Amino acid sequence: MRQGVLSIDLGTMGVKLSLVSLEGEIQKSAYTEYPIISESPGQAEQDSALWWEGIIDCVKKLTDSDNNLPHLIKAISICGQMHTHVYLDSEDKPIGPSITWLDQRSSEIIEEWQSDGRAARLFDLTWNFPTTTYAAPQICWVKKHRPGVFSRTKSILIAKDYIKFLLTGNKVTDPSDASGTAVFDIRTNQWSREALELIDLDGD
Repeated sequence: MRQGVLSIDLGTMGVKLSLVSLEGEIQKSAYTEYPIISESPGQAEQDSALWWEGIIDCVKKLTDSDNNLPHLIKAISICGQMHTHVYLDSEDKPIGPSITWLDQRSSEIIEEWQSDGRAARLFDLTWNFPTTTYAAPQICWVKKHRPGVFSRTKSILIAKDYIKFLLTGNKVTDPSDASGTAVFDIRTNQWSREALELIDLDGD
């Protein structure tokens, strides 16, 4: 095998790691599944610890037959399921399960925003119409129904950005995933303070 990029694709049902050559050829891949927690109507959550365990499992699968593989990796790229997010406490530890993009429990929040005009205003501010898949309404659902989790939360990361954090120690995102929160202005590439205030969330 040739030198290349180790790609991490954090999917909804599992994680896939591939060694892609610098010419774009997939040389070797491994896949590990993890479950979705659905114990009540609309619930779709995941244990973020299983994402990392899945990545470790894939690394073992890739290296079991080739101990030289780590020396071939020139860079790591990460992509993943949008909207799914992790709540972290003051020590950067996950607080409970992560809410995935499939979760529908924030429908009550969306209905409230549609009836009082906030949904339309959010579209004006961000050019994105909020739906149950987006992070902001799900965060507001947590604030309403899991106040203990919300009060302990110091930062929130999208799924793939949580993996980036574990690898690098940096809390960052990109405009693509940020736009899937319903509080990011895609025209300015900035978080919309007015959108955050509109739904009573603290951007800090």
